[in-house]
Amino acid sequence: MGDQDRTELAATEPPPINAVAPWLLRVGIDHSGQLDLTQLWDIGIRGAVLADLWLAGRISDGTESLQIDLEPTGIRYLDVAAAELADSGDTELRWIAAGRLHAPDLAADLVASGEWTRHWSVSASRWRIYRSQPKQQYVPLRKRVAHTYDGETTPASEAEASVALLGHALNVVRPRRIMKQRPGATTDPLPESACGAAATVVGAAIVEIAGLAGSIHANSNPTW
Repeated sequence: MGDQDRTELAATEPPPINAVAPWLLRVGIDHSGQLDLTQLWDIGIRGAVLADLWLAGRISDGTESLQIDLEPTGIRYLDVAAAELADSGDTELRWIAAGRLHAPDLAADLVASGEWTRHWSVSASRWRIYRSQPKQQYVPLRKRVAHTYDGETTPASEAEASVALLGHALNVVRPRRIMKQRPGATTDPLPESACGAAATVVGAAIVEIAGLAGSIHANSNPTW
C-alpha cells in the first residue's frame, strides 16, 4: 500500500471491527449503497454468528461435545443461535448449512436502528434490497478490509480477519474479478488461523459458500 493510500485510509478510518456478523453485513454494501441478501449470505451470516460466539467464549470444546453457554448475551441473534444450536443437537457444520437464522434477521436490526432502510424490488433475489445512507459510508471499511485480506495490513482483531475471509468468500472483499486484475495476487493471502478461535467455523462457512455458489452458479453482490 502506498503512502497516499495510507493517508486516505487514516483520514477516514472506520471504527474497529468488534463483531463479525454485523460488520460482515456492512462490508457487503456496495458503492451504490445497496446490498441484496442472497442465499449465500445466509450461510455467511450463520458462520459469522458462530464466529462471534467462539470469539466471545460462548462456545468451547468439551470432552465429548461442544459446550454452549446459554446465559443471555443481550444480543438477540447470538442468543437465538446458541439456543437453536443447543436444542437441535446439530453439528456446527450442519447448522451453518441449514440453520433457521438468516441474513435478513440480522439486517432487520440495522433497519430498526435507522442505519439501513429496506426496500422491495422485483430485481432483488428475495424481493427486498437494503440501502445505506449516506451511500458510500462503508467505502473506507471496504478498503481497509480488502488490504487486510491481501495481507498488506495486519488484522486489527480476529473479528476483522473473519470479516475479511468471509467477505471474500461472498465476493464483496477483493471480488474475484478484481483479484484476476491484480498481478501477483495470491489466492488466499490471509490465513484462516488469523481468525483465532473462530478459524474452524470460518473455514467451514467458506467451504459451504463455495459449494453452494458452484451448484447454483451464484455471484453474490458482484458490484465493487
